[in-house]
Amino acid sequence: MDLTLLAALAGEAGAPASLQAEIASANTARHAFELCTDAGLAGVAALLCRRAADALARLAGTGVEVGAVLLGFDGALLAAHPPLVEAR
Repeated sequence: MDLTLLAALAGEAGAPASLQAEIASANTARHAFELCTDAGLAGVAALLCRRAADALARLAGTGVEVGAVLLGFDGALLAAHPPLVEAR
């Protein structure tokens, strides 16, 4: 995972420069997300999924619906783009 990208996405989500620097120098992506969680910064995972889905859509071309899902190490859903809708 490109930690510089995660730091930039954290900036888009409102992270101060000091947190962005910590994220960019984190040991792993998991560590970077822990820094975001500890700082109360929400939305980085959703921004990452949006970025991934947009890149996939460009590669897939027209007529193909794509999405991206980010799961935690425990299998819990962290984010998805487009957002997932629960079955009723």
